Amino acid sequence: IALFRSLKYLLKREFGRTAFSEEKAQYLVKGIANVSQPINGQSDVAITWLVTSGDGKELGKVRQNNKVPEGSLDTRWGQMALTIANGAMLGIKDVVNQYN
Repeated sequence: IALFRSLKYLLKREFGRTAFSEEKAQYLVKGIANVSQPINGQSDVAITWLVTSGDGKELGKVRQNNKVPEGSLDTRWGQMALTIANGAMLGIKDVVNQYN
């Protein structure tokens, strides 16, 4: 939830608005996050963001991958969610700019 809210906040700040329904959206961003079982006290976090046009045409993917201390994402993501979303925004913005 924190990652969704952080990305929505940053998208609104960057592009001026966000749509309230998929039918009205010019672009859609969908994310999938995977957190691995810890190895040597570190978990691998892999997030893929799929950016599509409003009509469903795939425009690009943004991938993030990093190691975090074991258990650091077991409860609230807090500031880490904003950091992840900020990194995602760079790639999402590139995908949208290339499409335009």
